[in-house]
Amino acid sequence: MFKSALMDSWSFFKNHIIILSLIVLPVVIPFEIASALYQYHFTSVDKGLASELLPMSISILLYPIYSVAVVVYISSVISGNKFTLKELYSISLKYWGSYLVITIFIGLIVFGGLMLFIIPGIIFLVRYSFAEFELILNNLKPLDAMSTSWLSTKNYFITLISGYAVIAICLYGPSMALALNQEEYSVKTYTINTITNIIYAVLNTFFTIYAYRIYEYSKQNKT
Repeated sequence: MFKSALMDSWSFFKNHIIILSLIVLPVVIPFEIASALYQYHFTSVDKGLASELLPMSISILLYPIYSVAVVVYISSVISGNKFTLKELYSISLKYWGSYLVITIFIGLIVFGGLMLFIIPGIIFLVRYSFAEFELILNNLKPLDAMSTSWLSTKNYFITLISGYAVIAICLYGPSMALALNQEEYSVKTYTINTITNIIYAVLNTFFTIYAYRIYEYSKQNKT
C-alpha cells in the first residue's frame, strides 16, 4: 500500500500542479516578498527570534486560506465536483477560524513533543494527519477532528510516517545542501530564501495529497 499510495500521490501532484499553484501562490508570493523586505530592512542579526515574530504571526493567519482550498480541491477531484478558485477561497474563509484553531492546537502539541526528545512530536504530527480532513470535509469541531484523527491513523501510522519521510527527503534534501553554502543576511540569501519558500509552499501540498490518499483508503476500509 505504501508504494502505491506514494505513486498515486505523485501522479496526482504532477497532473494538478498548475491548479495547486494557482491556489497557493496568490497568497504566498505577496507574503514572502513582504516578509523578506521586512526582515532585510527592519530587523538585525541581534534581534533573533523577535525579528521573526511578526512574519510568523502573519504566516499563521494566512495559512488556512490556501490550505483549506487545497484540501477542498483534492477532495473535489476525487469526488468529481468542480469548484472555481473563487469558490475555493470562499470555502477557505468559511473554515478560516476553525482551521486556524486546529493549526495552533496541533502546532503547539507537536512543538511540545519535539522538545521531548523529538520522537513524541513526530508521533503527534502523524497521528493528527487526518484532522484537517475531518474538520473540513466532515464539519467536525477542532478537538473532535483531532480526536477522530488520532483514532483513525492508528492502523496507518507506519504507512504515513514512511511516506512523509520519503517525501521530506526528496523535497528538502537539495535545499538543505544549498543552505550550507549561503551567506547569512545578504541580498542574495534573502532572494534565494524567498524563491525557495515560494516553491516549497507548492511542493508541500504533496504531503497533503499523500495524507488524503491514506485517509480515503481508511474510509473505504470502514465501509
